[in-house]
Amino acid sequence: MTNPRTRSGIIDVQTHYVGPRAAQIVAAICARGGDLRGLGSRLEASDPMLGLEARLDAMDRAGVGVSVLSFAPVGVIKDDALGGDLCSAANDDLLEACRRHPDRFVAAAALPFPDTEASLRELQRIAGKPAFRAVHVVAQTTGYTPDRPDIEQVFAAAAALGLPLIIHPAAGVSDLSPHFDAYGLSSGMHAMVSHALVAARIIQCGMMDRIEDLELILTHLGGILPFLIDRLDSRNQGPALHPPSHYLRTRVTVDNCGYPAGPALRCALETFGAERIVVGSDWPSRPIAPVIESIRALGLDDAAEQMILGDNAARWFDPARPRRTQ
Repeated sequence: MTNPRTRSGIIDVQTHYVGPRAAQIVAAICARGGDLRGLGSRLEASDPMLGLEARLDAMDRAGVGVSVLSFAPVGVIKDDALGGDLCSAANDDLLEACRRHPDRFVAAAALPFPDTEASLRELQRIAGKPAFRAVHVVAQTTGYTPDRPDIEQVFAAAAALGLPLIIHPAAGVSDLSPHFDAYGLSSGMHAMVSHALVAARIIQCGMMDRIEDLELILTHLGGILPFLIDRLDSRNQGPALHPPSHYLRTRVTVDNCGYPAGPALRCALETFGAERIVVGSDWPSRPIAPVIESIRALGLDDAAEQMILGDNAARWFDPARPRRTQ
């Protein structure tokens, strides 16, 4: 039977999915009293995080043609073996979702950072699967530093496969200090600082020069980066060949998750340019429509608006475009 759903040119680069294999492992962890940063509360069968039909309906209502699926951003799992098992199960679930709906979904692979040997093995295991179009890196400044030589090796392997890094803050983790976790600050501020710090360290350590094909996609407008870029430029002490602003405008892309049309989004536009912004909803934690409406409310010309809504993301995430797998 013909699928009645039709595609549009809008690509949503940030949506999260917990498939059946990963859900079993998550349930077992929670049953033993483990903490996956609040993910345990999402394990009811009716939760849209666990299914595909509800998200396809949400995509259709919002006019989204393609969604990039990634596992929930649970952060560092201290048990290396368990983290590896969870990421492998999550990736198998992502691959199955893409197989079932190849024109609607592509995926960002989960890797068990900071276990770099396991990360390299998992990257090799999924390398030949063209549905994987990125690597999903959960930023956690208390977990590891991203410029460790062994982690740089993982990033270089991903770049060699044409996979950008989608950098997302860990859910519910108070990276800066647990003393400032109250009143919603872990999500409202810690998250917006942590992944910006991880990205800034990748940039300022010179990794972008050493790995010429490495590209970063930062969620939530890159957190605090658009607002501090002049300060980073003036205080940069890293070995990178250019000031941080150079890489933000040439090698970094940000999604607009959580930001309505207004001063913050316009600051990001001035910092990065329209060619470096994409749509990211964070579905099902957030609805899809507002991130699209926020772009359309900016009053951009048609070309700039379409770049943000789909054209910028299409070079990585259009299922009809092949990517290199070796």
